[in-house]
Amino acid sequence: MTILTPEFLAWSSQEIHRTAEDHWRKHGTTSIKTVLFAADGVPRLVEFDQGIGQEAAGDAVREHAERIGAVAVALTAVARVAEVEIDLAPQEPGAGAAVRLVGDFGRAVLTLTIWPGRAVTTSLCSDIRTGLDGPAVLAAVREGTPSDLAEFAGLIAWLTGLLPETAAPQPQTDR
Repeated sequence: MTILTPEFLAWSSQEIHRTAEDHWRKHGTTSIKTVLFAADGVPRLVEFDQGIGQEAAGDAVREHAERIGAVAVALTAVARVAEVEIDLAPQEPGAGAAVRLVGDFGRAVLTLTIWPGRAVTTSLCSDIRTGLDGPAVLAAVREGTPSDLAEFAGLIAWLTGLLPETAAPQPQTDR
């Protein structure tokens, strides 16, 4: 029996990401995949129809997570990425905040893995680079750590909310 450890979760996350990259190379796309981990460390793919919407997909993941007692989750998909800079100072009286786009819009194969009970959060990102002649290639995988994942805060909170309450970090009490 495998026991879930941070090292095993990291290895599993890399395997999930490699599978998504291979699918993209063969088909030019990658379906959204959600994999749950119970304390026994066995990865379990959540089956749901693509395109069912975020709420229905969330319900499917929540049900599966509760059924198996999931403590960690990995999500992989092709994501649209861009750097956005928001200037909070209005440009003229009564105007809203100005938004400036910095850099290029792009796509990436992204895998985000969280284990709230152990405060483990990692991301794997492979940029999809398209040349002037059209062909797209995957760049080398970049691995993120909790200190540089502020841009994923909303997704991390949503994924954490899909896990049973018992998966969340428990406050430490002195005995």
